[in-house]
Amino acid sequence: NSFFQVIPSARFVYNFSRSHTFTLNYGGSSSEPSFNQLQPIRDSSNLQNIIVGNPYLKAALTNRLSLQYNQFDIASGNSLFTNLSFNETQNQIVTNRISARNSTAQEINYLNTNGFYNVTGFYAFSKPFLKRKYTVTINGNANYNNNISFTNSEKNIGRNWVLSQGARFRLDLENIMDADFNATYSYNTTRYSIVTTPSSNAKTLILGVNGRTFFFKDWTLGYDFTKTINNGYSSTIKANPTILSTYIERRFLKKEMGTVRIQGFDLFNQNTGISRSVTANSIVDSRNNRLGRYYLLSFTYRIQKFAGRRPRMNLGDGSNREEGGSRGGRNGGGNRSGGGRGRG
Repeated sequence: NSFFQVIPSARFVYNFSRSHTFTLNYGGSSSEPSFNQLQPIRDSSNLQNIIVGNPYLKAALTNRLSLQYNQFDIASGNSLFTNLSFNETQNQIVTNRISARNSTAQEINYLNTNGFYNVTGFYAFSKPFLKRKYTVTINGNANYNNNISFTNSEKNIGRNWVLSQGARFRLDLENIMDADFNATYSYNTTRYSIVTTPSSNAKTLILGVNGRTFFFKDWTLGYDFTKTINNGYSSTIKANPTILSTYIERRFLKKEMGTVRIQGFDLFNQNTGISRSVTANSIVDSRNNRLGRYYLLSFTYRIQKFAGRRPRMNLGDGSNREEGGSRGGRNGGGNRSGGGRGRG
């Protein structure tokens, strides 16, 4: 089986100004079937999943189109970023699962089909107030996937929507504190055209605050708090973690070149993540246990050395040279740190 495809690409950029642009991109890619998908031999090595290749498969062709509109006002600090993209695949290679009668075994074969596409939109807008002491940001994302699979040679269309909306408020008070308050709500819904395939709705709310407070001139208290509330996921992997990390540090020595910090991560020991994967005919919820509670004590010393001109020495014969003879100078700089780490 041979393939010949032409995949053009194009890019258009229009600059209204240095901080105001519109961009259009078009491109594509090709995905050829694998050897096992093409091989017209009945593979019975697994009697529960018998695989039969299709030598007439064509290469899949994906077209991608994206639009970007960005605007930033340096004087006011206002910014707007937007993106809209569309991906469409022709001759997508999919599986056709045929169940055997009175048995749990199934036969898997492959075929080409059209109708795969994805649409994604994103925006983010930020506006500062009162000489940028306060900043409000809102952002949103919408994603739609149209997937296709076959069960007993019957087409099954999976329609998946993922919608999210976020808001953030940032506070910057010089030499007092800086803090970031944020909230994000997301909604994930999937529907299938074959009614025997279960549909689902999942929701997630994330609330968080992080920042630093400065006190006693050379002390800093830092914190990062996140609360996640999940709903609609599999009952076996329910998790609504509360995660708190914090640190306190003191700066000392000349020009505050030395810093001692004690830091605690995930103090409630609940660092668990939940994710959902949606395919053409299945929904998989996963729970991941990440690095748990631990503590860190560290010391940091900043080394700074700047090059300067050496003073000249009079040699008594009317000539002079830089102190140190012909040896050249060397600049240095860097950080040295050390610390211990323990588990809680």
